[in-house]
Amino acid sequence: MLENTQTISNIIELPRLVNYVTKRDGTTKDFDKSKITFAVEKAMKGIGIRSKNLSSEITLEAVEAINTEATDVIVSVDTIHKTVENVIMDMGLHDLAREYILFRFNNKPDIFRKRAALKPYEYPQLVEYTDAIRHSYWVHTEFNYSSDIQDMKVKMSAPEVEIVKKSMLALSLIHI
Repeated sequence: MLENTQTISNIIELPRLVNYVTKRDGTTKDFDKSKITFAVEKAMKGIGIRSKNLSSEITLEAVEAINTEATDVIVSVDTIHKTVENVIMDMGLHDLAREYILFRFNNKPDIFRKRAALKPYEYPQLVEYTDAIRHSYWVHTEFNYSSDIQDMKVKMSAPEVEIVKKSMLALSLIHI
């Protein structure tokens, strides 16, 4: 009985479902087929195609092709774009394929444009690092050292003051 179960499980091969997408910036996001539908609908609107089911049909065929061709549960965004283009071309919708490619081209990030926004907010993954850097050290404006300076001048001898100065200088050089 156990041998029959093993042979049956070897015969049935379940399709691998793509669950994640690797973006161009290297981040991994959940696979969302509605983004394919949105891009196809925008391309259809750009050339005046009005159909309620065409974008869904293209999306379903593209997702099926992606799942069939995928060797892993993670696929790159470029692979998805190429697959959608191929599905549209295979359907004979050459004008739609051209418009889809142009839509993608026109909506990709332009790394050479003049930036009005601050860069850390344009790249949200950098905000984590800037906050970590800000919290990794302290500066003289965050603390009131007047009582410490007064104690150093009044309560410490000249050799002790010299030791504190050299120690503080050494610490400041280490942080640079």
